[in-house]
Amino acid sequence: MSYPTRTQAAAADRFIARHRGQVGLITVSIGGNDILGCTAAAIFIPCVTQTLPGIETNLHTVLAGLRQAAGPGVPIVGLTYPDVFLGLYTSNDLSQKSLAVVSIAGFQKLFNPAPEAEYSAVGASFVDVTDATGAYVPLTETTPWPSAPSGSIPTAAAADICSLTYYCQLQDVHPKTRGYSVIARLVVATLPKRR
Repeated sequence: MSYPTRTQAAAADRFIARHRGQVGLITVSIGGNDILGCTAAAIFIPCVTQTLPGIETNLHTVLAGLRQAAGPGVPIVGLTYPDVFLGLYTSNDLSQKSLAVVSIAGFQKLFNPAPEAEYSAVGASFVDVTDATGAYVPLTETTPWPSAPSGSIPTAAAADICSLTYYCQLQDVHPKTRGYSVIARLVVATLPKRR
């Protein structure tokens, strides 16, 4: 949507504040676009490190606005992303394969831990979608993959990414229906159980 006179965050805050009591859940996933420029193995870790302060500042601002607009009782769930760079492991280009390998540490040690404190500060839940989609499984664990020369690939490297997102087929980071279903189940698991 286009918001010519305000930011998306301000538009969301305004909508939520005007519909207080009618909003039952807020999900947040930001920061992914900030690292799309970190697309080479040699620069990935320094690039992610450099972007983190900006992501944390933006997240702090967005979450403060959402919490104020929604009030204390509305669940907010923060989400990370699947590590789509892992889909590059299927490439014949060694530089792309190297990016897939280094992205694991970038997501696990830098990109995903950083926002958790910001979510916690506003009483929000945090879901590491990267972990839940198998990205941190050691590269020594493999999955059958008919098109791979060896007949298999590391489970973390592409099996879930290729089946949950369009990245391996189209270089599109967005999830497929199955991917969105996985994310939805992770969100639901954070919510209080109804009696």
